[in-house]
Amino acid sequence: MGHGGVSDTVNARVNPPFADGWPQSTYAFIKASPAFGDIDTAYPGLEIVAGDNKGNIWAWHYDGTPVVGDGRIFHFGYQFTYPEELWSTAAIGDINDDGLLEIVFGARRDTSNLYCIDGNGTVLPGWPQTVPGRIIGSTALADIDEDGDLEIFVLSENYGDIYAFHHDGTGVYAPNGLLYDLPGKCYSTPAIGDIDCDGDLEIVSLGGGTSDSLYVWDRNGNILEDFFPVHIPDSNLVYDVVLADIVGDERLEILFCQFVHNKLYVLDAQGNTVWIRDLPYVAGLPSYPVTADINGDGRPEVLCNDQKGFFVFDSLGNDVVPFPDTTFDSGLSIVANVDDNPGMDIMVMWSDCWRLRCISYDNQPVPGFPLQYGHSFIGSPAVYDIDADGKLELMVATYDELFYVYDLEASQWDYPKFRFDPYNTGTYDRRQPSAPYISTAQKIGQDVRFTWNTITTDEYGAPELMHGYVVYRSTSPDFEAVHTDSIGIVLQPDTTYRDVGVLNGSASYYYCVRAVDWARNKSERSNVAYAFRKQFNENTSTTD
Repeated sequence: MGHGGVSDTVNARVNPPFADGWPQSTYAFIKASPAFGDIDTAYPGLEIVAGDNKGNIWAWHYDGTPVVGDGRIFHFGYQFTYPEELWSTAAIGDINDDGLLEIVFGARRDTSNLYCIDGNGTVLPGWPQTVPGRIIGSTALADIDEDGDLEIFVLSENYGDIYAFHHDGTGVYAPNGLLYDLPGKCYSTPAIGDIDCDGDLEIVSLGGGTSDSLYVWDRNGNILEDFFPVHIPDSNLVYDVVLADIVGDERLEILFCQFVHNKLYVLDAQGNTVWIRDLPYVAGLPSYPVTADINGDGRPEVLCNDQKGFFVFDSLGNDVVPFPDTTFDSGLSIVANVDDNPGMDIMVMWSDCWRLRCISYDNQPVPGFPLQYGHSFIGSPAVYDIDADGKLELMVATYDELFYVYDLEASQWDYPKFRFDPYNTGTYDRRQPSAPYISTAQKIGQDVRFTWNTITTDEYGAPELMHGYVVYRSTSPDFEAVHTDSIGIVLQPDTTYRDVGVLNGSASYYYCVRAVDWARNKSERSNVAYAFRKQFNENTSTTD
């Protein structure tokens, strides 16, 4: 029998596999970006929410099964036709403080165009509301008045006005919801964050198509007149603002792209210019800079999509070599460690070729990519561990009337979705939550049960989007509460942990808790409680 020679070894990697139950069909193409959250608490994992162009809001469980019916959790009763469309990426949060998540979105139609629905698709009392001039941007959520529930912020497309509503549909600053009458058209979403570290949130927006100004309002709806509005030399200020501490002073810088004159602006919390960079041709709607620490140097880089390439700048505004990459036109990007190699990877839409690229922090192709689709897309992809298996899933919505979910082998992300968080605030959050305090403790047989205070603010006292609390245990009173000491996690809003059967020997145990926000920032450790086999105490003198 004849045998051929040994062939050359070929190194290759197939595309990431579809997650079980995916892709799913929709009735129209999707311009919005994926959103996700636990809107069905009776079902494991998280749900995915996306709106299609014809006015249907879809919601699926992590495994592709519909939350209700055929997957449409809400529809307007008729199919939209241009200019009526649904561009808005849903914001997801517990807007009425009832312990359950709601879905908030806008529609590009003239009346009844702002909706809040629950996890079953039922419209909440007080909704819909009408924002004059249609809505093409997305909604943003924040507890601006610090009363425990969330307010809803949105911009009018045609008139550029910014509106704010309470969870019951009443206006925050005026009966009709109007916060401020801005000069021109807006295609954007307002940014919300504590830019000056005073413990209160600010609202940030560009003025619109005929405006030459950047505006900032305090929590009471007053313009910060000592510094704003700031004149921007170029008009056509129609795109999104985002916030991030890129220079390392703990305050948030304000970042945005200017259309027509094609510039990237970075301003500080007092409206002073930090740096400006020229771009060849700012990408179309939607467009905003993404901030992420892609190379692990402790400071975020600034990533810009452009119709003539993909650009990355360091915190001082210098090109990050080997970027820019001018071989493709780029859409919105997200950042995660896809291949578990050092540094983060960038997933970015390649618009004209209908592909999703994935490149490493040094602009090398990541094996398994690009992903090819049957049509174009304008939204952002998303990554998150939606099935709670410890690994990320990749979510992509396109114009081919399919919604895709893939299994990835990695678990770390740095900028996971459209405008960073479920509230669509546009704030790249790297601030610690406030530290918890163990307030009560109890020995129940051989169990230890202890309770701490609910954390709702960051280290500066500003409202915080929380995930939960990591519980740590050690036999040493001076332990540092590192990963190897963790024994469990408690999800917000619960603040009680029961260590079952631990007091069945002679060992003494010490406990503490760290708060964890949605962006995985951990607080300093709490005070340390200690447990002997026959007694349990809270030791207020043992702290970090």
